[in-house]
Amino acid sequence: MEATFLIGPKIYKYGFHFDRNSVIEEYLIDSTGKDKVLFRRSEEKEGVKIEFPNNNLGKTKEERLQLERIRIDTRPNSLFLSAAAQFNSQELSAVYNYLGTNFKSIHSKNMTPRQSYTAE
Repeated sequence: MEATFLIGPKIYKYGFHFDRNSVIEEYLIDSTGKDKVLFRRSEEKEGVKIEFPNNNLGKTKEERLQLERIRIDTRPNSLFLSAAAQFNSQELSAVYNYLGTNFKSIHSKNMTPRQSYTAE
């Protein structure tokens, strides 16, 4: 799934890819000006890898420590964005709440294994 959306003046691009057992990829990009990757997650042989390039997310030492705690606590089969919202990460909670409020799943017996989503 990938979605591009506005929250106030900011343009975000959020996406993830998963299989039956785990989240394989997840990312959040601030596309307001030049694209800035806020976080990127990938699945590796050693486990889940979550990166915060150029400290685009977590400007203060306290915020970076909070992100590191969330990274450590994120299970392989759950989204980092969801874990961040549970830990009340301010910017990530806003994104999580927006997606939860504005996107609904459309289920149909004629659909492929992928689900479709639509914004209201």
